[in-house]
Amino acid sequence: DVRLAAIRALPYIDKGNYLEIYSELMKDNDWLVRNTVVKNLRELKDPQSLNLLTDALHDPVRWVRVNAAKSLGHLGEEGLLILAEFKDLQNARGYEEADYFLKIQKIRTETHAN
Repeated sequence: DVRLAAIRALPYIDKGNYLEIYSELMKDNDWLVRNTVVKNLRELKDPQSLNLLTDALHDPVRWVRVNAAKSLGHLGEEGLLILAEFKDLQNARGYEEADYFLKIQKIRTETHAN
């Protein structure tokens, strides 16, 4: 799909405004659009995307939430802190996804420590 390809290319074409455009795209009715934005943010590792990814943990589609949690986990300590906050909200969307990726990070940390 041309639209999804354009989403992936946007940060390289318009570095100054892509987060603003991504913010609008996160309101799109098509979950594939929202999911593509979230997955692309993981690749970019832009700390300014924390708010977008945090909001995506509330998405109605599980795959978007899963990829948002995974992306936050890849953003380092700040992302992990956000996941930890969601882990404490057991009735909130994104809780299970946050919990899962925190467990994965814990396993990685333990494995590298040994």
